[in-house]
Amino acid sequence: MPQGYISGYNLDVRRKEWNSIIQTESECVIVAERDQQVVGFLSYYINPTHSDVIELSKLYLSPYLYRQGVGTQLMNAFNQVVKSEAIKTISLYVLDSNQSAMRFYQKLGFVETGEFEKTEYDGETIIDIRLMKMLTS
Repeated sequence: MPQGYISGYNLDVRRKEWNSIIQTESECVIVAERDQQVVGFLSYYINPTHSDVIELSKLYLSPYLYRQGVGTQLMNAFNQVVKSEAIKTISLYVLDSNQSAMRFYQKLGFVETGEFEKTEYDGETIIDIRLMKMLTS
């Protein structure tokens, strides 16, 4: 991922993004805490054109907690929400360069759809690959 893209996604940008999400109630958030500190979160929303599809838009973990089960705990909590809705499919995008995230989602039953989104930034191409998981009733 281009360094300019990473550094441009600073605290101020994130704060504005989250203020917009909170004000519009456009996404729901599940938070993981340890010792009264937020150590991870995921956010999601129902697809506006397909009400039986839920979009997992963000999953973030504090790097010092990678591979300690926090991501799985967040996904388990998310699955409980999904079960309470009339959802048939979970959809998400993951950076093609984020192989650890790709393995994590594949382990949970997500598969590549062949769809992707390309973004050009400072002469570099960023590719987000779409993964989906079909749910059984």
